[in-house]
Amino acid sequence: MSESFFEEIRTCRRHLHQYPELSFEEYQTADFIENKLREIGIENIQRIAKTGVTFLLEGWRPGKNIALRADIDALPILEKNEINYKSKYEGLMHACGHDVHTSCLIGVAKILSQLKSEFKGSVKFIFQPGEEKTPGGASLLIKEGILKNPIPKTILGQHVMPFIDVGKVGFRSGKYMASSDEIYLTIEGKGGHAAMPEKLVDPSLSPVIF
Repeated sequence: MSESFFEEIRTCRRHLHQYPELSFEEYQTADFIENKLREIGIENIQRIAKTGVTFLLEGWRPGKNIALRADIDALPILEKNEINYKSKYEGLMHACGHDVHTSCLIGVAKILSQLKSEFKGSVKFIFQPGEEKTPGGASLLIKEGILKNPIPKTILGQHVMPFIDVGKVGFRSGKYMASSDEIYLTIEGKGGHAAMPEKLVDPSLSPVIF
């Protein structure tokens, strides 16, 4: 079934790649996702954390819930690729694959919506904003109740991985791939003349305590 949707989902990805939006500014991206979901026939779509999109797909009978998550934001990076779907916004691009993640989750929604009679339980779809920026869209979604009603038994997220051969996927439970963080330091000193070091406080020699 997925092969029959390949061109459609690739078109989605290329559209998203052309119109990247920064963290917490993904308004056009969220609109695009909602429109695609409505084309599939999904109506119970909700906005969350302003630019996040979520909905619940229920199977033929009650059961456990799982959540599927994709991030939707882009990065402040100048795209130098010469492709016909190159970013149309100077200095912005989908350099981390979120256009792929989003498109794939739209594709999963299309497939599972046609298979509702074949699985029990429910699937919560989460299109997460602000993955690239503190405080992180996930924390905002959680504060707004994304992990409630129903409570997911498990959450699955995906990420493109160029080091894995095409046609293969890798799985790992728990935490995977470290994130970067930022530390802001204020170093205070007292200026003076190098010939009278006893009358100054040299910031470069002051101990830094963490």
